Amino acid sequence: MLLGRMVQFFLGNRRVYKIKAKLFTWIFIFLDIVSFLVQAAGALMANDQDAPEIVKQGLHGYMGGIGLQQFIIFIFTSMAIRFQTKVKERERRNLYAGERISMTEYRSPRQARKLLHVIYVVLG
Repeated sequence: MLLGRMVQFFLGNRRVYKIKAKLFTWIFIFLDIVSFLVQAAGALMANDQDAPEIVKQGLHGYMGGIGLQQFIIFIFTSMAIRFQTKVKERERRNLYAGERISMTEYRSPRQARKLLHVIYVVLG
């Protein structure tokens, strides 16, 4: 959710990879819930003590859910990196082109970098 808010706050067009900030947040919440449900279903299947084949399928489902979650984290990280490059491009364009913007429009790239570092530490 934090990255979605950052996109909305720091980028004028409020998009990363043509995905709007609000939709961006909802997509990742939905995908996180889906990966949790896949993991939970696998864990419930793995608890069956009577049938070893079902336990094996449950473990495979659980591991599939973890793999799905890792894939979602990879996509999320690539979007964070793209956001970071867009903020840098905007900063460079404003600094070198001498473009004037009002203080209400201006959002410090330093603030974005601090928040991005927090996100990268948490993902790490």
